[in-house]
Amino acid sequence: MSKSDSIPRVLIVDESRMARTMLARQIRNYYAFREEANGELAWQALLVDPTIRVVVCSLSMPLLNGDALLERMRASALSRLGQMPILLVVGDDTEAVARAKSHGATEFIDRQALADELLPRLDAILGTTAEDIAARATDATTQGEDNTEPAESTEKTAEKTENIENTEKEKEAPVRTEKADLPGVMSKMALLAMAKQAMGRARANHGRISALVMEFDNVADLRAQHGDAVVQQLQQRFVAILSGRVRENDGLGRYVGDRLAIISPDLDGTDCEAFSNRLRKAIKKAKISTHGDRLSLSVSIGIGNFPADGVASAEALLELASHRLEEAQKAGGDCVIAADVDRGNTETLTIEQALALLETGNKDRVSPHLPALGYRLLPLLKLLDRELKLGLSLGGAAAKLQAMMRTRGNTLNAPKVDT
Repeated sequence: MSKSDSIPRVLIVDESRMARTMLARQIRNYYAFREEANGELAWQALLVDPTIRVVVCSLSMPLLNGDALLERMRASALSRLGQMPILLVVGDDTEAVARAKSHGATEFIDRQALADELLPRLDAILGTTAEDIAARATDATTQGEDNTEPAESTEKTAEKTENIENTEKEKEAPVRTEKADLPGVMSKMALLAMAKQAMGRARANHGRISALVMEFDNVADLRAQHGDAVVQQLQQRFVAILSGRVRENDGLGRYVGDRLAIISPDLDGTDCEAFSNRLRKAIKKAKISTHGDRLSLSVSIGIGNFPADGVASAEALLELASHRLEEAQKAGGDCVIAADVDRGNTETLTIEQALALLETGNKDRVSPHLPALGYRLLPLLKLLDRELKLGLSLGGAAAKLQAMMRTRGNTLNAPKVDT
């Protein structure tokens, strides 16, 4: 059996050719498919094509509508049709939806949500894993198969059905993908497919998904000083560190250039920020040398979260995380930036990071950390006051700042301040 033969086939049924084309475009790089223009043609296709695994069908169609097709499938003597999943594309006809539900529809999807939810719903129905997505995305791009079939083929009699597969039109898909060149790392296409799947499930189940985009600070300088080979080795070492820390259902992939990304379903921004800070410290402490010289490495990480950040798509979530990575690098690097939320007991900014953020106009990033920053600066302020006779009123400042830190939930291993 070839790889293409093992890819699940989806039957797309809609009277509108434009609608069928739009649906096919959503899945063409991940599933095989065939199209039919109405329920009657779809029924004939189901009888003669045992490779079909799931039906995506409009509820409203001529000759045989989606509800009638569903009813006929569930009453069929063929067990594969009686049990086959059918995903009905619906509008605002609540009565028709209720009737289809009583006839055994597997799931419903609003036509307005198709762009974001079709692929994740199919993945969920077919039990597709992240590994399946990555492999299938690569296979589909390499083989360039469109897997479309003209509707008229299903009008032939049952005696001619064994030749149906030979009449399918297969076109070269004009899609390119960025291949992953690091062991254990998804390509960007596979990473985005997983992100869309996780986003669709989060939207459907009122869940969460986080995206982390990370990169070595000053990677251009590292490449200029040590060459591409050393940077590649550093990336491999970074991936090895990440692989030992990410969860089994997380996805690690190439994003853009030297940036890597992690997709974390069911994880909120606060947990991701804590994880990112642990990772940042691990890179900072890592003893990595080249030609006998130890490299001073640091990494910055940007985090995006759905629904906290209000983004509407997987692409937007990754773009937001990438933008926050750039903010972290502009702030001096060795930094993690997530949403402007109460960070609880997560680590505060360093003085250097706070100053860098202020220089770039990011006062709002610094404000939540002012009590902890002020507490850390108190020894210097007291020294300035004593030596330069500034007349600062610092009496009781330490106690006030500590109270603010407790109220805001900030903790900090700061030096003891004499009061």
